[in-house]
Amino acid sequence: MQATSSYYRTMLSSDTRASRVAMAVFAQQPHDSVQRMVALGVLVDTPEYIARFLYHSKGRLSPRGVGMLLTTPSEHAESRRAVLSSFMSHFDFRGLLPSEALRKVLQYTHMPNNSRRCVGKLARPVRERARGFVPLPRTQFRFTRMSLT
Repeated sequence: MQATSSYYRTMLSSDTRASRVAMAVFAQQPHDSVQRMVALGVLVDTPEYIARFLYHSKGRLSPRGVGMLLTTPSEHAESRRAVLSSFMSHFDFRGLLPSEALRKVLQYTHMPNNSRRCVGKLARPVRERARGFVPLPRTQFRFTRMSLT
């Protein structure tokens, strides 16, 4: 994994003006900038490669752009789902509660305005990957004004 992240580090630090512009535009128009990076040869147009690029670019790409790319509907809905599925495969959710696993994924993204719908789209693959989790039974407690009833 170290070699992979160093590969992306050198790829992201390339001096080409066009790739720097595409990465700067990523926060506002992630779908267009990904297509621009594919055209420039910075990315390969496969869902697995794009997901690997998003995962290993944490801190270099805009988290808002990553969230928009993974969750907003576009004309290429099938490829977006494939990128989301490949992106989720990079995480190790063993031993985590679903809420902890979702928090781990949300470290890479920042949701746009309609965040409830977007978090729901991210939560579905997290639940699928954490299939072995057995939920605790619901408690009978209800909190009202700092007391249990």
